[in-house]
Parts: sequence; structure tokens; C-alpha cells
Amino acid sequence: MDNDKYNPVPVDFDAMRNKLMSSPEGRAAYTKATEEFAIIDAMIEAVKQSGLSQSELAQRMGTTQSSISRLLNGGRSPSWKTASRLFHAAGFAVDKIVLKKTPVSV
Repeated sequence: MDNDKYNPVPVDFDAMRNKLMSSPEGRAAYTKATEEFAIIDAMIEAVKQSGLSQSELAQRMGTTQSSISRLLNGGRSPSWKTASRLFHAAGFAVDKIVLKKTPVSV
């Protein structure tokens, strides 16, 4: 049966990003998403380095394992307060935040 064969569709991610970046709204959305992913990546790294399971981390934070899973899988955008609580529960303190100057779109 040829209809059951998997035929992936090639995607040009560079072209998609360029199209998104061509408008002020697109640039703002891309910047926001990039910042959120950077925070989530830092949270994932903190959890890995802590050696804690999601359940152990959740217990330290006073929340549920499923809530931790959603945070680390990008299922919800973390607030700074939540990210900070996770870092501290994993045994990390936020030492520096690296800022990069970007054009302001109005």
C-alpha cells in the first residue's frame, strides 16, 4: 500500500523566519518566543544539573509534577517568579541576566 508510506514535506525554516521577521509584529513575536525558550532552556539545564526528578522538584516547589512537566516542555510560558522558584528549588541562584540590545518596534 503506497498510501501508508510516510512522505515528509520539506520545510524551509530560514524562509519562514525571514517572512516572520519582515513585519514589526512578526519581529516582536519572534523576540518574545526566543526569550521564553532561553528561559525554558535554562530551567531544563538547572533541573538536569540538580539530579532531581520532576516529582522531587515539584515537592520542593509545592506544586505538581505535571505542572513542572508543562513548564519544561514549553506547554506554558513561565513567569519570572515561577522560573526563579524553580531555579532555587533546583539549588541554583540567578547570578546574571545577559541582555542584548535590540531595536524597539513601535
